[in-house]
Amino acid sequence: MGQQGGQYSLRPGTRIGDYEIVAELGSGSFGITYKAWDHRLQTYVAIKEYMPIEFAVREPDSTMVTPRSGKVTSQYQFGLKGFLEEARTLAQFRDARIVRITNYMESNGTAYLVMDYEEGESLDALLRREQRRLEEGELLRVMIPILEGLCIVHRAGVLHRDVKPANIYLRAQGSPLLLDFGAARQALGEETQNLTSIVTPGYGPFEQYQRTGKQGPWTDVYGAGATMYRLAVGRRPAEAPDRVAAAHAGEADPNPAAVEAARGRYSQRLLEAIDWMLRPLPQDRPQRVEEVLERIATTESSPTLRDPTGPPTSSGARARAAAAALERERASRRHWMLGLATGLAVALAVAGLGMLATRRAGPDAETPAARAPASPTAAAPADPALEASRAREDQIEELLARAQEAEAELRLTTPEDDSAMFYYQQILSLDPESAAARGGVKRIVLRYVALADSAAASGNAVQAATYLERASSVSPNDPDVIAARARLAAAAPREARRAGPLRADDGPGAASVPRGASGRWVSFRQAKEALRAGRIEEREYDRIVDQLERSREAELLRAKASYVAHEMSRDEYERRVREIKLRYAGER
Repeated sequence: MGQQGGQYSLRPGTRIGDYEIVAELGSGSFGITYKAWDHRLQTYVAIKEYMPIEFAVREPDSTMVTPRSGKVTSQYQFGLKGFLEEARTLAQFRDARIVRITNYMESNGTAYLVMDYEEGESLDALLRREQRRLEEGELLRVMIPILEGLCIVHRAGVLHRDVKPANIYLRAQGSPLLLDFGAARQALGEETQNLTSIVTPGYGPFEQYQRTGKQGPWTDVYGAGATMYRLAVGRRPAEAPDRVAAAHAGEADPNPAAVEAARGRYSQRLLEAIDWMLRPLPQDRPQRVEEVLERIATTESSPTLRDPTGPPTSSGARARAAAAALERERASRRHWMLGLATGLAVALAVAGLGMLATRRAGPDAETPAARAPASPTAAAPADPALEASRAREDQIEELLARAQEAEAELRLTTPEDDSAMFYYQQILSLDPESAAARGGVKRIVLRYVALADSAAASGNAVQAATYLERASSVSPNDPDVIAARARLAAAAPREARRAGPLRADDGPGAASVPRGASGRWVSFRQAKEALRAGRIEEREYDRIVDQLERSREAELLRAKASYVAHEMSRDEYERRVREIKLRYAGER
């Protein structure tokens, strides 16, 4: 094992299930992140190991993690619970702006999160390396997707709690990714009552320093504002408690306002938004991230772009339009200057050549073109086959870049004309033997198979079957798809049997459930009407409802078993489910 902050990180070559550790990517107070090789999917992944250095140790040459002593066992376990809650929370999101959890597991006394591996670096690393402030267009290009990602998690009732440059990852192609939600960190801080240890100075708002401080979307608004302040001003803000103390003492804010510290470098609208996000007291800040996006968006007269997460006039789209407009304006200026310089250079060159020819030939001389014989080798025609081959290679290179970008953003098979599969098919139409395209198609299949296995293990057979349908649409005869379908079909009867025996020709309910006056099996509505009319007692009503519920679930499970066994299509399955629910409700 390798030494890490007084603890031991896992050595390259260590196996954790299907994953083999390749290298350590980074570490912090609560965990270590590794680059690993997934032997099952044959791809690189990132693995984050729960390792709170204040409470845990690992013996040399061992994978086991244990609490430092019995006194901190409860704190260690509490943090572990928070770590797993973070995994379950992030696993529900499938958005290119939010770190994607593909698996999580408990082993060796600790837990691991498995994430997509992305080439790139953190925003913090970029700032340290380049030692500069970002231009406004760059700042918006990084922060607008992050703000939109926060909107998504907030709508799901989730807080990040640790927004800062170190937790924003810039992919190799430049798109940002929100990392490292602070669930385990927050859990340990609350359990140990040492909240200052979980707050990053300058980026944590005042309410995170208080055990009873009410946190909400405004908490992440502060962290995002502090990050934007760092990008615009060149340093992180003053610590929130110092700012609140100064306000109570009637003293000046120790944090210079962005509108003053970065005046002239950025638009007034953006600097005012940053200062608003950094108000020390929660009630003075924007309460929702959408308010921030609206503030930094362009005016109503500016063009509106379509936001994939909201309506056509959403503030996120308008804010992205602001960034795009800035980039277009700068590009226009660059192109204008380049065109001017090129035009001047050409004009000067032509004038110079004319003067030179006149000076050499004299007033009565023939021009060089009139007296020079044509060269037999000049202006040889280009080889059409070679030119076509080069054009095809350029097209394939462009399509491959688009395919890889779509794959990274999980646009695997949809939308039809802008998915990884679409671009790989375009490549294969140009080069049927393209190893890159064939490998990409195989990765898509394996991704869907892995998702299907994960859904099946969680008891969601319908979702598993949906993933396998998508895998089949990519490669119907792929052996991995066939094997996964067999596994799912074998598991479906076991699930149906757990609901109790029920023949295919059984009606809703069983023989013990009484029929209505029409002779049809009793529905929930008929049972309720009988109870209201006094034809049955409440105890009998409860018995009928209980049996109806069990019978309905059994029918639904039978339909699901038929679907996952590929005996009916998804449309047929959904229609069957609707019919069952309506019939038992007594609505038909």
